[in-house]
Amino acid sequence: ERTVHHLIANGFDPKTHPDPYNILIYTSFQERATRISHGNVGRIARQQGDDSLARICGIIAGDEARHETFYTRMMTEVLDQDPAGGILAFRDVIRGIIAMPGRLMADGGEPDLFDRFAVVPQRLGVYTVGDYASIIQHLVATWDIAGRRVSGAAADAQDEVTFRLNWYLSGWMAPFYYGLEQGFYKDEGIDLTISEGRGSGVAVQIIGAKSDTFGFADVSTLILAVAKDVQLESRPALPGRGQRAQDVVGCLDGDLPPGHDQTQRP
Repeated sequence: ERTVHHLIANGFDPKTHPDPYNILIYTSFQERATRISHGNVGRIARQQGDDSLARICGIIAGDEARHETFYTRMMTEVLDQDPAGGILAFRDVIRGIIAMPGRLMADGGEPDLFDRFAVVPQRLGVYTVGDYASIIQHLVATWDIAGRRVSGAAADAQDEVTFRLNWYLSGWMAPFYYGLEQGFYKDEGIDLTISEGRGSGVAVQIIGAKSDTFGFADVSTLILAVAKDVQLESRPALPGRGQRAQDVVGCLDGDLPPGHDQTQRP
């Protein structure tokens, strides 16, 4: 109860202002995510013999599914009427990490309460990085983002190369941005956009779902992802720091820009 009141007091900004298309994209994602998570909690509750909680979660998941259908259909209509504007809005929203309102949960004591809380649903399979990636892939397919006939900036957004970092922006990531500023990527015919990450696990799942072209991740996470049939390839990039394994750039199988060497699976 305390965390709920702190969350209400803190408020939440999904960073969708001022474009109304953005809020339709965000809610389409968010409603699907909450449908999945409540459905999974209900499944676990039923396995543990709590039929009442399972029914409650099922009802909530059903409500979220109806919300998802509404917002997804609304955005489909937007894309039918204004495909260029819709694709550009989708690009802008997906460039970042879509955060849930619970990000600002607090109990007045622990400053990292959400980070500790988020580990539990990830471990139990309630809501995972794989779910995050699958939702993006679902929206790309449902809205036919790649297949819509557009020109100019929207067409560029369909074809641009995206690079997902493994964490928030920090000093040691400066070389990637230096190369962008100096035009090194453009000289190689690459229209690159760099986005922050939330860990190597998130990065490899997003890349595996074809939501980003390349990513940056530690090799152990990459190996685990490939072992679970996530389609990735890799190239050594930077030496390890301390006890960490070597970091690699991961990319989708067969999706390297033309003229660039294919790399080997780890």
